[in-house]
Formats: sequence, structure tokens, C-alpha cells
Amino acid sequence: MLCFLAHRSLISSALAKYVYSKTFPSFAMDFDASMHELLEIGVLEAARPEDIEQMISTTSSTCHECHSWTWQTPELQADMHAQQILFHDGAISELKGGGSENWGEGGEKKPPLGRGAGSLPNFKSVHESRNSPGGMGGGKGRRASSLHSLEKFVSECHPKSKLLKVYKCPIPGLVQSVIKGLLHSYQRVWHHQVAEFFEQNLDLSTPSSHLILAHHWAHAANHSQTETPHVQKAAQYLHMSARAAIQECAFREGIEQLHNACRILDRVPIQKTTAQKKLDLLAEIAPHTLLLYGHGSPEAMAAYSGLMMMVCEDGSLDDQAARVLAGICVNLYGRQHYESGLKMARRIYKVTSKF
Repeated sequence: MLCFLAHRSLISSALAKYVYSKTFPSFAMDFDASMHELLEIGVLEAARPEDIEQMISTTSSTCHECHSWTWQTPELQADMHAQQILFHDGAISELKGGGSENWGEGGEKKPPLGRGAGSLPNFKSVHESRNSPGGMGGGKGRRASSLHSLEKFVSECHPKSKLLKVYKCPIPGLVQSVIKGLLHSYQRVWHHQVAEFFEQNLDLSTPSSHLILAHHWAHAANHSQTETPHVQKAAQYLHMSARAAIQECAFREGIEQLHNACRILDRVPIQKTTAQKKLDLLAEIAPHTLLLYGHGSPEAMAAYSGLMMMVCEDGSLDDQAARVLAGICVNLYGRQHYESGLKMARRIYKVTSKF
């Protein structure tokens, strides 16, 4: 379970305790003792500030564990990592310069971290500045003070527990080897529990939280007998993360997230609410596909054809969609795809009030 919850070998003990208590409710009181046993045999060790510093660095290499979740920028990846170990945005903002100014030698201003200043500062230099003459005064003192929150976070224990907030698995390859052998049913259940935990504890106003929740709810719903609430949650957060991607002009990734939401909705019987949700998703996919791939592209034709097929026979498309469909129909005739063009024309006639 700990290997499943680890991200880049770091594990939030609060998350681990929540999932353990949900999975094994009869043994919830044994969690702390079990963790200490793993510490004694060397499977776990306390995380160091340097470990977290490297994880949330805005210049770290692309994380192979979350690179496929959607579009990635260094700042977004750093925020995702910070939230997954529950290093909340108040402290991360201070480290990046969002809550206070960054200062260099002699007190001159430096660009905020994550916006051109490179990676988060090295803790070795911070310790040296504290111990050097005059290190706690002026610019260096301010810089060291802003980094103190990270060291404090790592060394603090959770309330009513002697466990630290973050641990690390030091054995190379152990996490990956264990995850490869996990049954899919276990992973689905744990994704559900992780999603519930993060939904209660993350700042839900940030794109990074939407990506994290979309990832876990989508995996929780990835089952032939999945529950409708799981599917609705997955579609909701996939839609939110897609909109965030499109706002950052990551159209390809946003469209992919919207398609994923449609595929998730197909896992439950069609109801009025799910049908309307899928129609809303297709209505967003179509214009962005047109923008990305072009008017006469197969992708745009498929997107608008899918939208048209979802519209009820007594309903109507808006004028913009009708014009695009008409253009696609003309494009098909121009390329001598007469049969396809005729089918398209008949469908347009059925579902549009204006043509």
C-alpha cells in the first residue's frame, strides 16, 4: 500500500494513515506501530528537506509518474508535487516568492522562484548563511527565514502521532517492482480512497488539484462495474482540468482530457444527466478540435459528427455548429466523398432548425 501511495519515493504519512484505516478498519490502531517497524528494518526513512526541495523544484526533470496526466509546465508540476505531500500553498508560495519578496546579496530583488529564477534554493547554502557572520541579517536572513517553513514542515509530527509528515523509501526499484505486481482491483479501490482524501484536503481552486483528482477518480472509475458517483466525479475533474489546459493554450492535452471524460461516461448506463453532460463535453471538443486541426481535417469531421449524433431528433444545434457541419458537408462533396456527404446532409437536416 505504501509503495502504491509513494510519489517519487516520498510518502505522506497522513495520506497513508487514511488509506490504511479505510482498507483495514479493524487494524487502524496498529498503523503507527507498523510504520515504526518499517523504519527499524530500513524499508522507510525520514524524508530530508533536500528530498522535498528536489521534488518541488521548478527546474526538475519531467516526472515520469505524472507526465501523462495532462499538459505539464515546471510550475504546475512543482505545485502538483507539493500538494501530493500536503505541503500547502501558503508555504510553497513563500518559497516561490508569492507571499514575500526574494532577496539576493546586498538586498537586491531577485525574480520569484518558478518565474525565471531557476530551482528552489539549495539548503546547504541556507545552513551556511545562517552560520556565517551576519548571515541572519539583511538579504540572506530574509531568504533563510523564507526557507525555514520547509525544514519545519519536514521535522513536524502529526497531531496525536509520533510520525513525521513525510517519509521516503530508500530502496532503489522497490516501489516500481511492488506496483507492477499489484492487482488491478486493489489499485482501483486505493485510487478511490486517495481521491476522497485529496478532495477533503487539497485547495480545490487550483489547476494542480484538478489534475490530481481527475487522475485518481478516473482510475477509480476504470472498471466494468464501476459506480455512477465515481464516474461523475471523474468526468467533473477531467472537465475542469481540460478547461485549465485550454486556458493555457494546451489544446491537444485539453481535448484529450475531454475525450477521456466522454469515455468515462460511457461506462455507466445512459441517463438524462449523463447524456446532457456528454453533450456538453462534445460541444466543447468540437470547436477546439476545429481550431487545432483545421476545418477539413478528419478530426474536426469526427468531432462535429459525434456532436450531431448526440443531439436529440427534436433538438437543434446552435448556428455556429450548423455552419461548421455545413462546411464539412461541402468539404466531403468537394473531395468526391458523395455518399458520406449525403449522409451528413441528411443528419444536418434532422437536427438543425436553420440551414
